[in-house]
Amino acid sequence: MELARLEEMADAFLSGIQVTEEGRALYAAALRDFLDLLEARPDLLRDPGVLLQARQALRERGLRPSTVTFKMTVIRRFLDYLDLREALPPAWARARAYERAMRGRAREETAAPPLGPDPDLLGRLLQVLRRRIDGPPRNRARAMRDYALALLLARTGLRVSEALSLRTEDVFAEDGRVRREARIRAKGRQEQWFPLPEDVRRALAAWREALQELHPRLARRASFVFVSLGRNRLGRLSRQQAWNILTSAAREAGFRASPHDLRRMLARRLLRQGVDLAKVQAVLRHRSPATTLRYARAQPHEIRRALEEAQGEQKD
Repeated sequence: MELARLEEMADAFLSGIQVTEEGRALYAAALRDFLDLLEARPDLLRDPGVLLQARQALRERGLRPSTVTFKMTVIRRFLDYLDLREALPPAWARARAYERAMRGRAREETAAPPLGPDPDLLGRLLQVLRRRIDGPPRNRARAMRDYALALLLARTGLRVSEALSLRTEDVFAEDGRVRREARIRAKGRQEQWFPLPEDVRRALAAWREALQELHPRLARRASFVFVSLGRNRLGRLSRQQAWNILTSAAREAGFRASPHDLRRMLARRLLRQGVDLAKVQAVLRHRSPATTLRYARAQPHEIRRALEEAQGEQKD
């Protein structure tokens, strides 16, 4: 297939995807990078390792890992689109299998480190947020909110979307006390109840108290647990705001992390402590134990061992 034909297919792909205009622009930029690479290296049109080469080219540009991951996701979806349209270059028919095999082999050859990151990372993050609590009332309330959100994510394994969707009545009883169990709207809009650890309950109560001191009238009408602190309204805290809060705190603590990484940290911590895989899976509400292990970024030999042990227990 000629590059011109691929460019036509890329335009058709971009016009058909269901994303926002901002998202479409990001998709277009990722595909432009891919097409530029193919223009510079036409030999890749006949190379089943095209995805590995694309990833390497993006990394060599010094892009952030999250940016590389996003662009590679777009490129893979474009290959899927070509396959559905029966327009995939023959050499790319096994490109994704080739990528999985070669990347898997590379990981297998490396020495497996202990499961999970430095266990003190979470402590450092929370310490940064606690230090922010000492200050003027508005800054203090904001710091109490940020600390409560981080602790909730880290101790319960909630997705950030689930935490930000918590309504006041889901967490607080009519008398204002924090419930022992809170209600979440999980994936698929299913309602579930989950226990709140004692330290999380104390942090949520402190945040609520600080909010009521800052905005007595507005606090009584706040619909959501985590709100942005405007002067005349309390809107729900957005995903972008939560991202900025926690990533900036992580940078101040000396490492990089996103809100979702707090969920991963919990998985690693529980597995490192020897908690049964099925229990960790239940905490994270994963359908498959393999997903839980991948989520915790376990090494291949750890995944195999855990799955073999699970299969052996089923046979017994």
